[in-house]
Amino acid sequence: MYTMFTISVINSLRYLSGYDLRKDALASAAGGVGVFYGVLGFATGTLWATYTWGSTFTSDPKQMLTAVALLIYMAYLVLRMSISDIDKRARISAVFNIFAFALLIPLTYIIPRMVDSLHPGSASTPGFASKDTDDNMRVVLYPAFIGWTLLSVWIFTLVVRYKKLELKNIFK
Repeated sequence: MYTMFTISVINSLRYLSGYDLRKDALASAAGGVGVFYGVLGFATGTLWATYTWGSTFTSDPKQMLTAVALLIYMAYLVLRMSISDIDKRARISAVFNIFAFALLIPLTYIIPRMVDSLHPGSASTPGFASKDTDDNMRVVLYPAFIGWTLLSVWIFTLVVRYKKLELKNIFK
């Protein structure tokens, strides 16, 4: 999710510097894939929370603020669909994307570490100590991170190909 949102905001900045609609298509594709990954992560996290904490949705700050960040990015996608003029849509959504990314890091990374949380790495449990994550689990965890990131990049390239075909049809 973070990889895709970073690609999205970089291409929004690139769009605003040159008004190239291909950069807007890249930003849009990455934003969509990022939201998809965010929803998948949130859904699997709520399943995990059910078994670990006994409730699907708790008042945990990390869970709540991740939901807020995902809603902001979903609003970005709705905004893109609500404006019919492609130049106006690209400009407005690029600015909104920068705003959304500026909120993403504080909402999902900084604030949850400053307050008490059920998640490891909060104010009451600093960092991933040796008691938090077993070494056997890390052997699976880190390659899984790499695999999911590579899968997101592949999905992103597929969406970009589709968006390029859409742009060709628009400008015929």
